[in-house]
Amino acid sequence: MALEIEFDTYGRERSRLLEEGEAGRFAVIQGDKVLSTWDTYRDALQYGYERFGEQPFMVQRIDARDIEWMWRNALA
Repeated sequence: MALEIEFDTYGRERSRLLEEGEAGRFAVIQGDKVLSTWDTYRDALQYGYERFGEQPFMVQRIDARDIEWMWRNALA
């Protein structure tokens, strides 16, 4: 599955990001690292493309109500 490592990284780091007050911001994740957070999706995406070009990366909104993440892990 594309970006499986990034999804797992978000799941692992989500609580920490929320505790650090990052709720509502957008995380740029590549592999097993959260590289930065941004106020807007557009800024996060721009950073990702500037840094990684065509390499895969993920931009994920940090949200305590993240249904997709909870649903995906319930099936694991």
